[in-house]
Amino acid sequence: MERSVWVGKMVMFAVVAVCIAFGVVMGTMYLWNWVIPEVFNGPVINFWQTLGLLALSKIFFGTLVEDVTGTGVILEVHGDPTGRKN
Repeated sequence: MERSVWVGKMVMFAVVAVCIAFGVVMGTMYLWNWVIPEVFNGPVINFWQTLGLLALSKIFFGTLVEDVTGTGVILEVHGDPTGRKN
């Protein structure tokens, strides 16, 4: 593959990834600002606070282990919970 084509694809991938990330942050911000102040009398948050909230939620609730079963449920994080050996 020609180098210029490869660079063009990488630039396009980066642009799409940034647009998707921006959309996720903005969607979360608008949803938060629509629901939380009305229901819980909570604060209105800006873009950077939303980005930080998403990063913290990934740290706290995200997984560091891949789901190899495809079910969305991780059964084994620190070993088999039943104590069986593989």
